Amino acid sequence: MNARIITFSKDRGPQLFSLLSSAKEHIKDKNEYFVLWRATSDESEKIYDEVIGEFENDFRFVREVSFRDDVLKLIEENTNERILFTPDDALWIRTTRIGDMCRYNKKVIPSLRLGKHLTKCHPAGNKDQELPKFVEKEGKHIWRWGDGEYDWGYPLALDTSIFINNEIYEMASAVDFRSPTSFEINIQGFKDRYNDYAGVCYPESRFVSIPWNAVTAEISNPNGLIEPEKFDNMWREGYRIHHESYYNTFPCSAHYEYELKFISRS
Repeated sequence: MNARIITFSKDRGPQLFSLLSSAKEHIKDKNEYFVLWRATSDESEKIYDEVIGEFENDFRFVREVSFRDDVLKLIEENTNERILFTPDDALWIRTTRIGDMCRYNKKVIPSLRLGKHLTKCHPAGNKDQELPKFVEKEGKHIWRWGDGEYDWGYPLALDTSIFINNEIYEMASAVDFRSPTSFEINIQGFKDRYNDYAGVCYPESRFVSIPWNAVTAEISNPNGLIEPEKFDNMWREGYRIHHESYYNTFPCSAHYEYELKFISRS
């Protein structure tokens, strides 16, 4: 095993379907992949039942009871040295070998979402962000996290930054949180300790978040304001997100609002 991957999912069954489809297609090595999920309505739960039935042989599904307790347990029980997290409104867009990024020493936080085409920061209002000064080695780009701007200076991202398991457990157990949003926000108090750590990424992103909508009121991040019900309704009518149309693209930001496209599930 190379790493434990944990995807957080709430009321986004159709988006989770696309994420897991992309993971199954693009992740080429062996990892432990968990999905911590929650549905807040019977209609949403029915879709999750269908998604879980589709992927139960490939991923391990954990129904959320208490978000913080569930997260801490999943981290604590990890027998791999490395761990990474993802949201459910996202895709794996290129062939990925997680183990290729898990071989670095403990003073490195690799990222699978970053690539040198990311010149804007979506959460900051699509502001321009300068690329850091890279050292190119073995087909990858290396920089100092403390020198980066916006996404390039944000090592504690819960979308494919690859952490040392013991370190993220220390941070998570020291803060309070009740959702992925407050989890990520509250561990930023530890950010300065990683200024001298190296970042490593591929020239092209392996992963992209797609902020079509929001399912939390904890913070108002920019998003496309597409209600989750739209995805659920299209699913019930026999359609899914045409996730393949976004593969091998070059988004300008790590969170990128692609044009939403659907295709028949049949």
